[in-house]
Amino acid sequence: MKLEVLKVLRGLGKSYYTVADLAKATGLSKGSLYVFLARWARAGLLRRFGTGLYGLPDVAPDMEKLGNEYYFPSYLSFESALARFGILSQSPYVLSFATTRRSRRLKLSWTEIEYRQLRPELFFGYELHNGVYVALPEKALCDQLYMTGQGRAGLDVPSLNLKPIRRHVLAEFLRRFPERTRRLGAELEQLSDVRARRRQ
Repeated sequence: MKLEVLKVLRGLGKSYYTVADLAKATGLSKGSLYVFLARWARAGLLRRFGTGLYGLPDVAPDMEKLGNEYYFPSYLSFESALARFGILSQSPYVLSFATTRRSRRLKLSWTEIEYRQLRPELFFGYELHNGVYVALPEKALCDQLYMTGQGRAGLDVPSLNLKPIRRHVLAEFLRRFPERTRRLGAELEQLSDVRARRRQ
C-alpha cells in the first residue's frame, strides 16, 4: 500500500496535500485515515505542515501558494509583495496576506504567516501569478499605507524604491481608501517628486 499511495501523491504534482487529497490517495474512511496519517507522520513518511496539511519529506512546499490556499480568500500583499516587486530592498521573514476574514498569525511548517484583515471594499487589485494571488505593486503599497495609517504596521518611506509604481494606478487605488491613507499616499508622491528633481 505504501508504494501505491506514494505513487498517487507524487502523481498529483503538488508540494502539499489536504486531507481530501490523502483520502483519495488511500481510499480510507475518515476514521482510518487519521490513524494512517498519524502513523505515517511518526514514521517520517509524511510531514505535517499545519492542521489538515501534509507533504512528502523530500519535497519542499511552495509556502506562498500554501499560505494563499490555507486561509481563503487572501492575496499576498504588504511587505511580502513590496519585496517581491523590489520596492522594499529586504525580504521580510513573515509572509503577509490580505484577507477579508479575521486577522490571524500562524506557523505553517517553518514559515511564519500573517493574515491582515481588510474591509471587503478594499479587497481588490490583485492577480494570479503561478498559482498565487498577488497584489499589484500599487495595491500592495496602498495596503501597507492603510495599515501604517492605522498604527498596525510601519513603513520606512525614504528607503522605498518607487520606480515600479505606476502613479496613475496608485492615484486610482488611493481614491478608494480612507482619508488618512490618501494623505500618506500624497506625502509619498511629494517625496518621489523631490527625489526626481534632485536627480535632474
